[in-house]
Amino acid sequence: MIWLMASDSIYFDRDKDILKKKIENALTRDHSVCDKSKIDLVLDEMDEKIYFNPSKRKVRKIIGKRGVVISSFPPSHYGYDDYGVFSTIEIKGDNFPFTVEQEAIGVSKSLVMENIVGMQIMQTDKTLKDLVGVERLHEYLRHKILMEKLGISRFRGMFFFGVAGSGKSYTAECLAGELDRYLVVLDLPYIMSLPSPTRRLDMMFDMLLRQKNNKYLLFIDEIEKMFDFGGVNLAATQVFGKLLTRLNDLYNDPKSNIMFFVTANNITKIIEQNPEFLRKGRFDKLLFINYPTLDNAEKILDFYKERARVNLQRVFCESIGDSSKAFYRMAQTFSGEGGDVSRCEYLGEHLFISLRSSIIMRHIEEKFRGEKINPAQRYFIYTPPEINAFVETIVENYFVAAVDFFEANDRFGKIGDIIPNVEKFLDEVASEIVPLQVSAREGIARQMAQAMDFSKSGSTPFQEIN
Repeated sequence: MIWLMASDSIYFDRDKDILKKKIENALTRDHSVCDKSKIDLVLDEMDEKIYFNPSKRKVRKIIGKRGVVISSFPPSHYGYDDYGVFSTIEIKGDNFPFTVEQEAIGVSKSLVMENIVGMQIMQTDKTLKDLVGVERLHEYLRHKILMEKLGISRFRGMFFFGVAGSGKSYTAECLAGELDRYLVVLDLPYIMSLPSPTRRLDMMFDMLLRQKNNKYLLFIDEIEKMFDFGGVNLAATQVFGKLLTRLNDLYNDPKSNIMFFVTANNITKIIEQNPEFLRKGRFDKLLFINYPTLDNAEKILDFYKERARVNLQRVFCESIGDSSKAFYRMAQTFSGEGGDVSRCEYLGEHLFISLRSSIIMRHIEEKFRGEKINPAQRYFIYTPPEINAFVETIVENYFVAAVDFFEANDRFGKIGDIIPNVEKFLDEVASEIVPLQVSAREGIARQMAQAMDFSKSGSTPFQEIN
C-alpha cells in the first residue's frame, strides 16, 4: 500500500479528480521522489481507495489492501516504522515546507523551518565593521565579496579551525550580515536524535534550496563534536556521508543560494579518520584563527572600550530623569542642577581616559608573563571574547566602587577617588578573567599544534588570518 505524507490541506481535497491532479503535479515537480511509472502507480491506486488520516485501528484493517493513505503523519506514528508495510512518499507543495494556512495567517517562515528540522534561522545586524583585529581576514573576505558582486566567482564554503574562543562563530555572524544572508545554524545533534536523521537532513537542504529569493549562510559549528568519526555509530556515519554529499552538491552548483561555514576546535580525528573532509575542492579556503597579535589585541581592546563607553553614557543619561532607574540619584548628582545631559556624555572618558589601552595591555602582559603557550610571544594571551569580558569586568567593578563611594560621601567621585590604585584595580580584574591558556593549558596547546601538523602532512595547509 502507498502512504502519501502531506502537511498542506490542499492534498486532503475530497474531490478525487482535483486531488489526483494536485498529487500528480506535486510528484512531477519533485523528480527526486519518484519517476513517471511510480506516479502512474500512485494515481491508479488512488482510483481504488483513498484513506484520509486514518485512525490506528483503521490502519491495522487496511494493511495488505489496495489504495492510498494520505496522512499528516508518517507510518512510524502508527507503529509501522521498521516493517516495510507501506511505500512512503512525501508530498511537497508549491512552497514547501509552508502550508496554505501558514501563509494566510503570516506564520514566520523561520519558525516553521526551525520546528521541522531543528535549525535556527536569523538575520543579523553585524557586519565586517564589527569584526576587528583580523586585517588579513578582512582583506580576504573583501576580495571574495568583490568577486561575487562582479560575477567572477562566488562564496561557496569555508572551513575555520582555531583555538576555543578565537571568534569563529562571531565571524560567521558578521559575514552573514555583510552579505545580507540569513544565518542558518544547523543543529546536527538534534537531527541525529530524530528517527530518520538522513531524511531530515535532506529535508533541510531541500527547504533552503526551494527559497530561491533568499540567500543563506549555513553555519555548522564544532563539527568534530557532532559525529563519531570512529565509525562505531552507524547512524552518525550515514549522516556524515549524507552531509558530505550535500556540501559537495552546493560547492559545485553555480546557482546555489547557500554558502556554508564550518568550524572546528579539534581536527585530529578528522585528519586521522576522515581526511577527505578537508580535501581540495570541498572548501574555498581552510583558515586558521590564532590568538590575536599584540597590535591586533590592542585594536580589539579599543573597540570594546568604545562600546563600553557608549553604554556607560546611555545608562547614566537615561537615569537622569527617571527615578525608577537604578542610578537615578547618582546621575542626578553627577549631571548637576537641571540634569545636564552633556555632563553624562563625558562619563565614559571619566573612566577610560585614565585606563588607556596601553596601560591595560602592559598590565595583562606582566600579570601572565611566562604563561603564554605560543613560543613566538607576539600573540596576546587573551582571545577576543576574553578581551571583551575583561572590559565588561572593568565597567562592573568600576560601578561597584563608584556606588560605594557615592553612598559613603553623597557625591560622585573623581576617577582617583573611585580607583585610587589603578594597578591593584587591574590586577583584581585580571584575576577574575583567567585566560584559557592558563586554565586549559594542555588542551589549548594541542589545538595550536594541530594546524602546523596538518600542514606538515602534505595536505592543503591552513592559512593563518590573524
